[in-house]
Amino acid sequence: MDKRKLKSRTRMQSALKALLTEHDLRSISIGDLCKEAKVTRPTFYANYRDLADMLDQYLEEILEELEALHNDLNEQFTPCSQQERTTRLIQILLENLDREDPRMQALFSTMPVVLPERRFSRLVLKLIEQSVEKDIAQMPPEKRLIVAHYFTGATLGIIRLWMQKPDAITPQQIANIFSELTF
Repeated sequence: MDKRKLKSRTRMQSALKALLTEHDLRSISIGDLCKEAKVTRPTFYANYRDLADMLDQYLEEILEELEALHNDLNEQFTPCSQQERTTRLIQILLENLDREDPRMQALFSTMPVVLPERRFSRLVLKLIEQSVEKDIAQMPPEKRLIVAHYFTGATLGIIRLWMQKPDAITPQQIANIFSELTF
């Protein structure tokens, strides 16, 4: 991506973040966003279809970071069990999520415009298929699909819990309990 387009996208994402601190996504217009970002409507439409597409791109960035975290963990902790890797991945995920970012609130609200479940599920299925654990990698396709949706639902559930800011619960505690329940 060229520098100008990247700069425009960054300004528009910052503008969306700022606008979401004061308004619900459904009440923000493309015009409001362009004014806040100091870009033209053609610039907006050269980058995104609509505001939901902006959130979708933000979700894509989160998923790419999650996949990179998973791959890094596999390289760093190869001798440990799947449960230990999962615990560490969930802990790192929660520690790195900016739960103050209003785009996160919009993504994981009870009435989201972008549905993260399908996208998370595809990523989880991909990670399962790449798994070094033989019992997971050798599952029949239909079982892998069900496992992917199970992990997706559980993971998104704990992300939504974390977004509610339960100060008494740490990411480590959530990750430990998640892994205990899963394995």
